[in-house]
Amino acid sequence: MLVVDDDERLLRVYPRVLRDRYDVLVAVEGQEAIEMISSGVHVDVVMTDLSMPAVNGEQLFRWLQAARPDLARRTLFVSGVSDLAHHQFLQTVPNIVLEKPISGAAIFAAIDRVMGAEPLYV
Repeated sequence: MLVVDDDERLLRVYPRVLRDRYDVLVAVEGQEAIEMISSGVHVDVVMTDLSMPAVNGEQLFRWLQAARPDLARRTLFVSGVSDLAHHQFLQTVPNIVLEKPISGAAIFAAIDRVMGAEPLYV
């Protein structure tokens, strides 16, 4: 799974929380994620923050829709209170949106859902 967030603190926390079930790659912004995926790195799920400088989560998703529609369907969005600007965009996509702060159980359930598995955590 690929986690994209400009908060380096969260990029240290997510792998610790998820490592028992997933191999976790991290990118500090959307362009880095695009470069990783374009280079052929295998990714099953993308979890991306919406608000990031340069290439944000919405722009990353638009690129995924064009280049990797299969992965666009398996993209989870992370939203904070300050992401009201992205509210309209989120109304147009069926993807799961996780509100900060996020519990590990919520992340696991969302990943299971996008991967088509029965949730192991509730």
